[in-house]
Amino acid sequence: MRNAKKTFPQFIFRAKRGRKIAENIRLFYSYFSVNSRVSRAILFFLLAFPVFAQAPQWWFNRGVIGTNSPSYNYAPVTLGQLKWLATNACDEMNAYFGAGAGVTAVVNAFSNTNNYYLATIGQLKYVAQPFYDRLYEMNLTNTFTANMPGYYPWGNASETNDYAIANIGQAKYVFSFDSAKDSDSDGLSDWWEAAHGLNPYDPDTDGDGLTDDCEQDHGLDPLDWDTDGDGLSDGWELAHGYDPLNGNDANTAIVREAARQKIIRHYKLFYGIAPAFTNAPGSQADLIDMRDALNALSGKFYKVE
Repeated sequence: MRNAKKTFPQFIFRAKRGRKIAENIRLFYSYFSVNSRVSRAILFFLLAFPVFAQAPQWWFNRGVIGTNSPSYNYAPVTLGQLKWLATNACDEMNAYFGAGAGVTAVVNAFSNTNNYYLATIGQLKYVAQPFYDRLYEMNLTNTFTANMPGYYPWGNASETNDYAIANIGQAKYVFSFDSAKDSDSDGLSDWWEAAHGLNPYDPDTDGDGLTDDCEQDHGLDPLDWDTDGDGLSDGWELAHGYDPLNGNDANTAIVREAARQKIIRHYKLFYGIAPAFTNAPGSQADLIDMRDALNALSGKFYKVE
């Protein structure tokens, strides 16, 4: 994969004017001019495939494109450019949660030849599909290319048009999935959360009242509602001036029983009966009973009944 990067330097959207590219482009457009019927059919397929994409930040971070590079969206894309895009996309996935076997197999199979040949839509689909399969596997569909017309970016049209020539805009569109997307607005990207076992669609994965990024900032465990194991949630301790990393900084029994009495009072207010706490106070089972009773009150304080 590293060799692939050296083999396909950053010419992807900078319209390198090598002789073979120029010859390919001349042949491409001369074919349109001498055979208008075929040209109209091919152009129909090209236009049916999306060609515009919002540039994700990883393109610039990895030097895939230059910040001031012209778009050239309707210029034909070469195999070398397609390989360059895919190789960098693979590296971006590996930096987070691993690209997976499918992506790795495709990228590792890239050769150092035919880089100036024009790529077809079928080749673009073949290279891109395992990337989307991997994102589906990681439940990162919110980071997909914008406005996808189907399960994959090329939609569900009955026409395959796999032998039509792909253009740069189509290649950019297919590889515009966004590794910086933050679906739950907790300050952590979906890809980062997936890599660390968090829920990218819930800002408070462990339900302790603190957002995942807040827990990261305080050195807490976003997968454990009670990081120091003292029976008090991390959110409660921070809100009341205690240290959620120190299990001995509060009189746990007093705080716990005060919280129990508040739960009982509000539970009776809304349900007419007191919740049952039958386990030894402070035991794990007792804390679960308290948590369940509190969850049963969730949202009640905001309702007019």
